[in-house]
Amino acid sequence: MMTVARQIAATVIAVTGLSVLVAAQTTRPGAAEVAEETSATAPATTPADEVSEEASDVLDDMFAEDPMNDPSSAGTALRADPIAPSFDVSSGSAAVDPTAPTLRVMREGTFLVDRVGRVERSRDGSLPMFIFESDGDALQDPPVMLMPNLKLMALEDALDAAEGESLRFRITGELTEYRGRNYVLLQKVIVVQ
Repeated sequence: MMTVARQIAATVIAVTGLSVLVAAQTTRPGAAEVAEETSATAPATTPADEVSEEASDVLDDMFAEDPMNDPSSAGTALRADPIAPSFDVSSGSAAVDPTAPTLRVMREGTFLVDRVGRVERSRDGSLPMFIFESDGDALQDPPVMLMPNLKLMALEDALDAAEGESLRFRITGELTEYRGRNYVLLQKVIVVQ
């Protein structure tokens, strides 16, 4: 089956190569004069057996095993340890209040749905963070960093328009986890009155 496919492909390449050679000779100005001068000294086209050998070489290269795609030489997939508990690096002794409890980081892939809180800048001022409001159930969720996207831009625009007022937001988004912190990719943002 493979040899039939190779023979067909070699024939197609050989025919294509011949037609390109013929087309190239007839499209130049003065091709007739050049053809008359060279017809006595050299053949106008490459012999078919030479073309098919070249096509065969091309096909051999195409069907050759690629060492980069060899599954036996593939690397090892990196995986995060989904079992090991992780603690928020901004809680416990790293918190503003040194007696604050150490809080666990929420697992990556967790969805926050309609959580209410406020937005402040992180200590270094690089990223905004969402600080959850307590709803009476003694929630102890550490603040999450807000990942840049259009929803964050709309949230920041609302904060700028509020001119110093403290705004509360209801957010929905997917959590990620990175080096002991949670980040949320916002999917919905509502200003709470």
